[in-house]
Amino acid sequence: MTIDSLVFKNIFEINGLQQMNFRVLTKSKKIYLYKSMCYKKPVNRGFILFKVQEWWETQKSKYELVVSEFVIAEAALGHPEAAERRLAAIEGVMELQATEAVRALGQALISRNALPEKAEIDAFHVAIAAVNGIEYLLTWNCTHIANAVTRPKIEATCRALGYEPPIICTPDELMET
Repeated sequence: MTIDSLVFKNIFEINGLQQMNFRVLTKSKKIYLYKSMCYKKPVNRGFILFKVQEWWETQKSKYELVVSEFVIAEAALGHPEAAERRLAAIEGVMELQATEAVRALGQALISRNALPEKAEIDAFHVAIAAVNGIEYLLTWNCTHIANAVTRPKIEATCRALGYEPPIICTPDELMET
């Protein structure tokens, strides 16, 4: 079992697979932050981390940000100092909970080949955003999520199961002037 598999398995076990009520968000533009967006002030000045910092500095205040148990669990992994910075960046951000509906949609994204099995945790990121009606999923994961080939499959699967998919995009695609 992979670390990703253990992360979501434990999250579902913690929640007892119970349907939960979610708080209604008040701002009209809601963004689900994928783990790759959890850096306010990155130490590495590579292009992607520079763009993440730029987005945090210029765009964050325009949106209602949300994360999930999956993001928090993944952000806590890895080098302790980097994990601490990631967790600090999302401290106080509304946390969405995994539910049976999230689990079902995540599994459908895999079983209907919208995402490969090795991207199981990514399927749950998409699912939790879709089930909760989040408008955007902001990520640098262009391998499985923000990808022109997989995005239409993700959208079709979500809609086939009665959910409007989030607009999956990178920070460069979500810059308002």
